[in-house]
Amino acid sequence: MNRSVLTLSSCAILALAPTLSAQICLGTATSVPAGNGASHVSACDVDLDGRVDLVSVDPPANTVVVMRNLGAGAFDAPAAYPVGVDPESVACADFNGDWMPDLAVTNEDSASVSILFNTGIGTFTPASTVSVGTDPRGIESGDLDGDGDMDLVVNMRPFGQVRLLLNNGAGTFVSPVNLAVGSDPKSTIIHDLDADGDLDLAVTNNGSSTFSLLRNNGDGTFAPQVQVPTGLDPHGIATADFDGDGTPDIATASENNSNVSVHWNDGSGSFGPPTVLPVGSFPDGVAACDLDGDLAPDLIVANAGAGTISVLRNLGGGSFAAHVTFGVGLVPEDVVCADLGHSHAPDIVVANEGGSNLSVLSNCGLWTDLGNALPGPSGTPSLVGTGALVGGSPTTLTIAGTQPNGSASLIIGLSAVNFPIFGGVLVPAPDLVAPGITLDATGSATLSFQWFQGLPSGLDIYWQAWLLDAAGGFGGVAASNALVSRTP
Repeated sequence: MNRSVLTLSSCAILALAPTLSAQICLGTATSVPAGNGASHVSACDVDLDGRVDLVSVDPPANTVVVMRNLGAGAFDAPAAYPVGVDPESVACADFNGDWMPDLAVTNEDSASVSILFNTGIGTFTPASTVSVGTDPRGIESGDLDGDGDMDLVVNMRPFGQVRLLLNNGAGTFVSPVNLAVGSDPKSTIIHDLDADGDLDLAVTNNGSSTFSLLRNNGDGTFAPQVQVPTGLDPHGIATADFDGDGTPDIATASENNSNVSVHWNDGSGSFGPPTVLPVGSFPDGVAACDLDGDLAPDLIVANAGAGTISVLRNLGGGSFAAHVTFGVGLVPEDVVCADLGHSHAPDIVVANEGGSNLSVLSNCGLWTDLGNALPGPSGTPSLVGTGALVGGSPTTLTIAGTQPNGSASLIIGLSAVNFPIFGGVLVPAPDLVAPGITLDATGSATLSFQWFQGLPSGLDIYWQAWLLDAAGGFGGVAASNALVSRTP
């Protein structure tokens, strides 16, 4: 196999390094079978094997379903557990103090919450039932009274209320406590929004076009709500420090405005007028996490009317890039971020109510194969990258599977253009080109170099080999798969 040292690209990238910034890189959505009408998803490690598993609901079957993470991007077939009638939402937390994640499921048509305790090996006991009243929908968990036990908050949409279920420490719950919010409460977050050390509530009110802020008095009781205007028909809600001022802000998705509103915390838990950002059609669920490793949380919105998610990259200081869409399944309603083990970075999981499945979009790892190879008569060229991507560490790129004793050029880009050309797809922007790479008698070559010093964490660099292959592709051209490398 021919071996050469790549030096031109190293110098060029080092020269460009001061102008580079992190980028968001997500793979194409893959489908994970789940329940029919999977409108909600939670992520937790149910079997404590170090891999985050997925939990959803199957309303027609009256079950909650668990998809155990098998590693390498694979999930076990759904394991179904009976609950009440028409399950809507699920929370995952340790309710009985045995250090294992349990499940709590709202059952819309049986006016109850089902509690399923973990057996200790990632399976669950038969459900016990807690009566909560008519039409419970969303559910969230957190230690609201500061006693070390995980409590529950349930959205009661017909009554304009949320109901608190305080945990007595053994996984049983005292009688529900009603808290008034706005009309048709949809989604809830639990977070310390006023920096006083206890957990507050924020609830989107679908019928009031507001979210309700309920401050914790420190003992699991709450001050009367304050309603904050949002866009029309708010559904999902998420919190993160979007402007880097050390206080948690709030983002709400407005279904009938096709936008997301970012509400800025003034430091005391009060919120002023929002910044409004366009997204896709009929946005529903919303999540916040740092997808590109720049320490600024980005926004992800499920567009129920478009079969997409919108990703809005945080540019720092409270500004966001225009949304970029990624295809998912039918009627995506809920979205969460979780490190599923692909890249040691947040991946995205979407619940598709119309598709009875979950969509997983993996964050690019150190090296991610983007496909788009263009075959030639000598075969389909391949490009494989190896190396830890730490400054000064050894790195190799291996070209194989093409014309013996041929010639290749390596295209290196700081972004992806996905430009159709010669019957194939040029993936990298051609910022740098290393021409004249000689292939050996097996149609292979290995390029060795030291990884570049001083590159920012989260930086994506795109790579693809284009080759001359007699009668290959269009006009004797073939191309390898594209790779993207992400600096850790």
